[in-house]
Amino acid sequence: MKKENSQNLLHAVIEKGYIPKVTFDALATNFSRITMNISKNGIYINETDKETASLSYIMWSITWNRKNFMTPYVSTKKMRISLNVKNLHKMLKSVKKKDSLTFIITKEKPEELQVLIKPSTQPADSSAKTETIRLPIQQLDVSDASETPDLDVLVDGSGNSVSTYRSPMIIPATDFQKIKKMINVCKTNILVTIQKNEYISFEAGSENVTGNKLEFGQLTYYPENSEEDGEEGEDVQNDEEEDGDQEEEDGEENDEVEEETENCGEEVEEGDDEEYYDEDYPDVYCKFFTIPPFASLAKLPGLCTQIEFYAPRFEGYPLKIGATALSGLGEIKVYVKDKEIIESLEKGK
Repeated sequence: MKKENSQNLLHAVIEKGYIPKVTFDALATNFSRITMNISKNGIYINETDKETASLSYIMWSITWNRKNFMTPYVSTKKMRISLNVKNLHKMLKSVKKKDSLTFIITKEKPEELQVLIKPSTQPADSSAKTETIRLPIQQLDVSDASETPDLDVLVDGSGNSVSTYRSPMIIPATDFQKIKKMINVCKTNILVTIQKNEYISFEAGSENVTGNKLEFGQLTYYPENSEEDGEEGEDVQNDEEEDGDQEEEDGEENDEVEEETENCGEEVEEGDDEEYYDEDYPDVYCKFFTIPPFASLAKLPGLCTQIEFYAPRFEGYPLKIGATALSGLGEIKVYVKDKEIIESLEKGK
């Protein structure tokens, strides 16, 4: 085995082959080609839908660290390879949950990626059931790699690092899978509403036609205290208890506010979402998105148990979605710009 691997530029074994299968399936929804960065430390995919990251509408960041691969893992040099992810996805359709995948690039054929599909239940010395697929790739110049912007941290004027995202709202992957029905109903917009780590909703609709709505948690007038709320948050909570009777008297008024919240799409389209929510529901993020990015996100439940949604703390930053593969192979981060940001970019052009 060692002698065979010495002839390879890359030899990487992934025990749970369905993890890359689902990953490539999701990527193929948004991209035709992807670039894989390969080194002795692992395999990394950072892909945007535009050549310039600042002008892109969606960005995927996938990390497969070397420590999470089965041994042996061989990478004799740094490589950047470009491949047709749609074709690769089609070739991997036969991969089952108990299959392992081996990625190989040989020194003799550096312009070809070999993928070995092998059932993990078969004897290690048997290759009778092994299926090998071959995909043409393009070797890119490593020095031409552009740095992917770090959207998670903002450096202020004093040189201090500030987190750009709030604590995530986490929901079970199986529950998020229900969003597929919403996508089938509506092909235009999806409204995402997040209140810190307490509430998230997805609402699909077309113009004035309301589609399905998927909710997790509950919108609150006084969210749980966070680091940025501090003592002020405690004072607000105490005031809430003292004014309990008054809130009951104002119940009908509160119901009207909740009704308006459910129809916050019109408010967001007019650019008044922040002004509205600052008055009634603190720290609420409410933005419209196009459907295509969520069509790819709907495939993530196939490789993880939970999905994390991070609302940005600053205007102009995209929504962040995170997931960790079941097998521990690596992490996925997806950044999606809302329609308001996209329209601003288009006007800038």
